[in-house]
Order: sequence, then C-alpha cells, then structure tokens
Amino acid sequence: RDIHGAGTLRADGVLEVDTWLAMPGASHFKICGDTGGSAAPSGLSLLAAGISFCYMTQLSRYIENMKLAIRGVRLVQLTPFRGGRKAVAEPIDTHLFLNGEAPAETHVNLLTVAARTCYLHAAAKTPTEPNLRIVHNGRPITAKAA
Repeated sequence: RDIHGAGTLRADGVLEVDTWLAMPGASHFKICGDTGGSAAPSGLSLLAAGISFCYMTQLSRYIENMKLAIRGVRLVQLTPFRGGRKAVAEPIDTHLFLNGEAPAETHVNLLTVAARTCYLHAAAKTPTEPNLRIVHNGRPITAKAA
C-alpha cells in the first residue's frame, strides 16, 4: 500500500505533514512537529505517543471484547532515543498498571496479548531494512551513493 504525504515548513519553524493512505475513503492526518520542541512536539515525541496510543488501543479493545473484569488501566512508557549522525532508538520500556477483579493470570496474559496485537510494538521489535521510495512532483527521487 502506498502512503502519501505532503509537508510544509511554516514561517515559525513548525513542519506540517499531511499523510494519507492512497485508498478511496482513507482519512488524512495532519501532524505538526518542531525539531526544537518549543512550538510543537518533536517528531520523536509524536512517535513515542503513537506507540503508547496503539498499545493502549489494542489493550482496551481486548479487555472490552473479552468482557474482562479489569479497569483503571494506566501505562507508563519510556522510549529513549539518541540523536545525531549515528542515531539510535533504545528498547521501549513499557509498564502497565491494571486494577480489577480478574485473576492474576488474566492480568499477566493480557500484557502478552496487548504486546502481540499492537502493530507499532511489533514493528519496533522487528529488525527491518528501510525500503523507501520518494516521488516528488510525479518524478522518483533516487539516493546518491555515499
């Protein structure tokens, strides 16, 4: 599937990116990011928030669909990054706090189920080689050999 995007650098230094899946009826998502972090969240902050949101969405759906006696779900997640020319994303450290009357075994199983069904957690733990194709004004852009 092709993901399309268009970005604009505003006068205040904030980058606005409109992203959509190239399919009929697909929604557009506009996200603003600021590498300085003073006018809008940084791109890495948005990525970390997206990973947490995905995990909580899958977790909540599973609890609701299985009608589990679990409530008061809280998530604390550390998503460390090191920037620069040799940027590195460290492992995501997720802590989940659950309340409810469900047995302890159910709580433990829920952690595994949520981690397996969260698309972004799965992507973060799977080593992949980047495969990127950029098309600008209808013309493919090729990378120059380093």
